[in-house]
Amino acid sequence: MADGISIESVEQKMVVEVKPGFNSESTLKFASRGHQKHAYFQSALIVKFNQVHTEGLNYVRNDDDLVYTHSLSLEDALMMCPVQIKTLDGRIMNISQD
Repeated sequence: MADGISIESVEQKMVVEVKPGFNSESTLKFASRGHQKHAYFQSALIVKFNQVHTEGLNYVRNDDDLVYTHSLSLEDALMMCPVQIKTLDGRIMNISQD
């Protein structure tokens, strides 16, 4: 209710497209999606991004690029053995040269 005393919880889902080049300095602003106070306009919702390093993944951000580093032995390289890569969403990909 908008009586200035009561509190109403509202769950709202939004799809936010994270475009290449977004970093910790990037912000998105959605007008009229923030808090509401009695007799005032609804404020804007501001989304800020935070880059988090995940342990166990060999990905490093280099400007707009995501770089994966994998170490392998000389023998595996010469034999062109497949390489298993764990993706950011947890999938396992086998990379091989045909």
